Order: sequence, then structure tokens, then C-alpha cells
Amino acid sequence: VSQSRYVFMMTFITGQVFHLFLYREFLMVEHPFWLLFFMFFAGLSFGQLGLITAFWAKTFDQLSAISTFVILPLTYLGGVFISIDHLPEFWRSVSMVNPLFYFINGLRFSVLGQSDVPVQTAAFVALLVCGGMFLIARRVLNSVTFTRW
Repeated sequence: VSQSRYVFMMTFITGQVFHLFLYREFLMVEHPFWLLFFMFFAGLSFGQLGLITAFWAKTFDQLSAISTFVILPLTYLGGVFISIDHLPEFWRSVSMVNPLFYFINGLRFSVLGQSDVPVQTAAFVALLVCGGMFLIARRVLNSVTFTRW
């Protein structure tokens, strides 16, 4: 937990330095509550995904396949680098069923005050995804047989 705090702090400081260099002002958070909400539930969801993946994967290749073939495409289709308005209609529709799209837009709303979807919709989807990941992680952990060393 403490390592992720340092990663967050370094990312935040780096972003502030770049924003200060480009715009001569610090980037202020528009909605701190929503920022904490989406950071907490996104972190919890990714932690549960990591737990699920760790118990599913038998090799390092399977472990890296989740990152390469699941998380990376969802990130690109989630609107991290460009707005989904710039995507063709088919990929825009695919993005609307992407859970990362809602996490990203929730964080975008909390920092910038604007989003492609209403923040309440993003929060609802974040809660659904987190709850679904919890149920899957719980099922995976219940099915694992632990052996004594």
C-alpha cells in the first residue's frame, strides 16, 4: 500500500510540474470528493483483478497476457489519450461498454470538471465493476486449496 502512495505522489508532482511549465499555474482539483471516490474504487478494482489474475495464471506469460491483451486495449479504448468523440462509431460503441472508460471519465471530471458521461453514471458503473470483481475474487479464493508449507 505504501508503494502505491509513492507512485501516486510522484505522478502527481510530475504532472503538476509539466502543467506549471506549460500554463504557468498549478492544476487545481475541481471535485476532491469524486477524486477520492474514483481513486479508491479504481484501485480496489485493479487490486482485485490482480488477485484474480495471480490465482488464475500458471506461468508468467499468462500473467503478462492479461496486461497485454485485456488492460492495454481497454485503456486505449477508454479515452485516456483522446476523447472517444474522435473514434469511429463502432469503436465509440465498444468504448461505452468498457469499464475503464467510466473510471477514466470519473477521474477526468474530478480534476477538470468535464466528462464524456455524467459523473453519477460513472460512479454507478465503478461500484458495479468493483462489486463484480469482489464476487469473482471471492469465488476464486474460495476455490483455491492452500497447502501447508
